[in-house]
Amino acid sequence: MQQRLLNSIQRKFLLNITGAYSTTLTAALQVIEGITPLHIKIQMETIFVIVGRLRRDCNWKGSSFLYQDFQQPNPLLIIHPAHFDLENRVSILSHPHPPAGY
Repeated sequence: MQQRLLNSIQRKFLLNITGAYSTTLTAALQVIEGITPLHIKIQMETIFVIVGRLRRDCNWKGSSFLYQDFQQPNPLLIIHPAHFDLENRVSILSHPHPPAGY
């Protein structure tokens, strides 16, 4: 039921994008434009949230998505602004390394 609703929502946009006749099948419009059907896109996003953000393993239609198999983000480097020491990190010279011809 939800799949039909999502297809009907997506169909209106696909017809406008392609300029096809209203008798053209929604699946054909999706293939022509290379657009993933919304119900599949929603399932993909659900898996992404479960594995990527909630850090839990997920099984979907016989496929396992393990949290350990995905690249983990680097921990944030937290530096207090008072300890950043900008003068030693940024050069304010106009040409710190002049070209070799000079």
